[in-house]
Amino acid sequence: MKKRIAFSILLLFLAMGFTACEKNRGCFAKNIPECIKQSIKEDTRIIRAEEYCNTDKTKKIYHLIKKTIAPGIIMNDENCNVIPVQTETFKWVLGKDDDWALGYLRPDGTVEYDGDIYHFKRVIFRKI
Repeated sequence: MKKRIAFSILLLFLAMGFTACEKNRGCFAKNIPECIKQSIKEDTRIIRAEEYCNTDKTKKIYHLIKKTIAPGIIMNDENCNVIPVQTETFKWVLGKDDDWALGYLRPDGTVEYDGDIYHFKRVIFRKI
């Protein structure tokens, strides 16, 4: 009997947590740059956002994943600068006038960008 009550209470707390996230139209993790939050709020197609940190944890980049299926990956740095990311199956074609700094998705899931290696750290936003 005590186990059933404890389990019921646990389910109640979980349900309250999910409801609070829904009321806020998504849950953001702490310490997210304001420009990234704004990008997520403005683009209703974003269903998930992931944070990657470089090896010494001084720099971060963000992957904003949208409902639409796009062939390439685009990430943003902490200042919302766009980072096109190349994969083994998709290569960005940039013109001579494009001043984009490319990132590279490595086979182990890390991203190589601007001389650093970025590792997946956490999910910062998820639509429920």
